[in-house]
Amino acid sequence: MATQSRNLSERTYQLIREFSQRRLDLIRTDLDVARTFIRIARNSTDPETIFRDRRNARRAYDAMVHLLSTADVQSTDRQSLDQDLAALKSALIELGEIFPA
Repeated sequence: MATQSRNLSERTYQLIREFSQRRLDLIRTDLDVARTFIRIARNSTDPETIFRDRRNARRAYDAMVHLLSTADVQSTDRQSLDQDLAALKSALIELGEIFPA
C-alpha cells in the first residue's frame, strides 16, 4: 500500500511538472503569435489590418498575462518572459493600444 501511494505521489508530481511545462510552452507560443501580429500591423498601410492585428496581439498579450498570473515559472524564465511582455506592451502602445493606468 505504501509503495502504491508513493508511486501515485511521484506520478502526480510528474504530471504537475508536465502541466507547468506545457503552460510555459503555450505562453511562449502566444508570444510568438503576438509578435507576428505586431509585425504585420507595423508593415501594413490598411487601417483595418492594423486594427485587427493589433487587437489580436492584445488578446495574446492578455492571455499571457493571465497564464503567467497562475503559472509556477522559474525565476530565470519569469524574468525573460516579463521582459518580452514589456516589449510587446510597448509595441502595442506604439500601435495605439491603450492600457489602463
